Amino acid sequence: MTSNQFDVWDVETFDPALTARLEAHASLIREYMTADHQITLAHDLGRGPGRSLLRPQNLCIGFEAGPPLHDVTGANSGAAKVRRF
Repeated sequence: MTSNQFDVWDVETFDPALTARLEAHASLIREYMTADHQITLAHDLGRGPGRSLLRPQNLCIGFEAGPPLHDVTGANSGAAKVRRF
């Protein structure tokens, strides 16, 4: 892999700038993932007539304004190619 690419499943491929951004936003990312897990348990795995057809949004504070990981990782900058599959 060239230096301007990273694999989302391999932390060793992250450049220092991405690693620093992720570390700076670690608590926000954890809060978002915790809220998403709670939605999964309550909605995605839920059954019965009271369950909404639409999956609730993750309204974690700090993520509601836009695409969260693009802001945190700078994925919109075009500086790196992301390998994900």
